Amino acid sequence: MSKAMVLDTYAMMCYLQKEPGALEVYQYLKQAQKGEITLFLNVVNLTEILYTVERRYDEAMANQFMTTLPALPIEMVNVDKSLAQMAAKIKANRAPIALSDCFCIATAMKYGAAILTGDSEFKKLEDQVEIVWLPPKS
Repeated sequence: MSKAMVLDTYAMMCYLQKEPGALEVYQYLKQAQKGEITLFLNVVNLTEILYTVERRYDEAMANQFMTTLPALPIEMVNVDKSLAQMAAKIKANRAPIALSDCFCIATAMKYGAAILTGDSEFKKLEDQVEIVWLPPKS
């Protein structure tokens, strides 16, 4: 397994909602806290997490997540032109796949990292990037 992982929205939502896979995400967060692995989250996936939390719960919950995020051992990845170009190329060649997933994949490629997810859309890309699969939601 890679020493670096990109957290997909699926992984973070499992963690936040205490769904199947939450324990695995927690374990990776503990490993990152100890410096054993590096965890990345790009701002496009952060956007997806925030609007999902606000839709399912409310704005206050989304704001609370933003308040607690800096305490988590996650390196935030901003989108620059090169990452945007990588994501666009993935989207152009692998449609239909969500744009946020393309940014997740591009982030993994940029950092030589695996992707932590349970989202079946990523099955199409197992030949391109390492996937660490979380258990399916019940």
